[in-house]
Amino acid sequence: MLKQFDDIRPRAVVRCRSAEDVAEAVGFARSHGIRCVVRSGGHSFAGYSTGAGMVIDVSGLHRIEVAGDVVRAGAGAQLVDLYDATLRHSLAVPTGWCPTVALGGLALGGGIGLETRKHGFTVDHLLSATLVLADGRTVTCDEHRHPDLYWAVRGGGGGNFGIAVEFAFRPVPVGDLLDYRLTWPWEDATAVVDAWQRWAPDAPDDLASVINIGVEDAGGGSAPDLTVAGVWHGEPAAGERLLRELTDRVGREPASWSATVRDYRATIMDWFDCDGFTPAEAHLVGHNPAARIERYAFSVSRGGFFDSVVPAAGLKELLAAVTDRPFAGQRRDLNFIALGGAGNRVAPDATAFVHRGSRFYAGYSADMDPVVPEHGPQAARAWIDGAFGTLSRWWSGRSYQNFMDSRLADWRRAYYGENLARLQRVKQRYDAERFFDFPQAI
Repeated sequence: MLKQFDDIRPRAVVRCRSAEDVAEAVGFARSHGIRCVVRSGGHSFAGYSTGAGMVIDVSGLHRIEVAGDVVRAGAGAQLVDLYDATLRHSLAVPTGWCPTVALGGLALGGGIGLETRKHGFTVDHLLSATLVLADGRTVTCDEHRHPDLYWAVRGGGGGNFGIAVEFAFRPVPVGDLLDYRLTWPWEDATAVVDAWQRWAPDAPDDLASVINIGVEDAGGGSAPDLTVAGVWHGEPAAGERLLRELTDRVGREPASWSATVRDYRATIMDWFDCDGFTPAEAHLVGHNPAARIERYAFSVSRGGFFDSVVPAAGLKELLAAVTDRPFAGQRRDLNFIALGGAGNRVAPDATAFVHRGSRFYAGYSADMDPVVPEHGPQAARAWIDGAFGTLSRWWSGRSYQNFMDSRLADWRRAYYGENLARLQRVKQRYDAERFFDFPQAI
């Protein structure tokens, strides 16, 4: 997905079409002492889906089958195709925000999206997973078979215990959504974020809500844009009343207000930034002849979970960081994602996904595309490290294992918390020799 990792040249890329292909690749790598990494969608923020050894690419394992109340999907199935298949049956598997992300990574590390507060994280809908282990065996884990592995793959992250080749999910019924967007001027940002953080995480489960604070050119001197957006899964009038509650809490009328009832497919494609695209078009160029999405030149991001309300002084610091260290040609964002609801009513140790007490996730990102200015990457990293330093004064100390951060110091505790020791025991049982290894492997 990110061109910034194109200078990494693997010795081989093995494009698998079956579990047998994956097992053959694992056996070859083991017998020749070749280090391997796994790639499904290729969206690792830290670049861990490529390497100098062998890349075992499971993007070809993309079959999707909807059979009654079970959805089976290969590890290479991308989210746009999963939604396309399930929505034909008025069903959805709660997943994420990006059309070209594949299940092989997302489903193992959590899965946050528009359905999280209503229905829980992706891992909460995982009925079984089939993996190729380091010794070449193919095993299926569920609550009865390899239950310790089943626990671990629901939040333990991709590439740790084996190579996932197929999943079975419990889908949820879906219908029309109230799709909303409210904007405020930058000078109202502290009031808006303060009201939102006290409103969204405690709202009824039907609410999904995010804040995007973005500046198109961090060297242009323009004020950031501020948008509160999301969907309401329930009765539209109730959603409208809830939005009015937010504006009353802010104490300032929004500059714009849009709330429209839309069918699920149209809403998802819009949130994918693929409004008007066909499913075939909503893929990276090269995936198929109709694909229209271009790979991105450069992006860095850092963030974490928040378990409590941030005081106004802290919010002002978080917001001020957006415009700190101006640099031309750099897009910057600060995003907030509301949690709570169904996802937080699961015990932290019921699955390996430990982040069950967080009110919201917040993270910064810096992007440059299609041109990466001279010294741009260095400037982006310097800015985001400074912004993350500000964020870390207020966060819970926990971070999202699907948004891997190669610069995170105590990443083991940040990703896995009190579930780390059990995950390490599962790792020892299924991959004692650490065949599956990368800089942030368990």
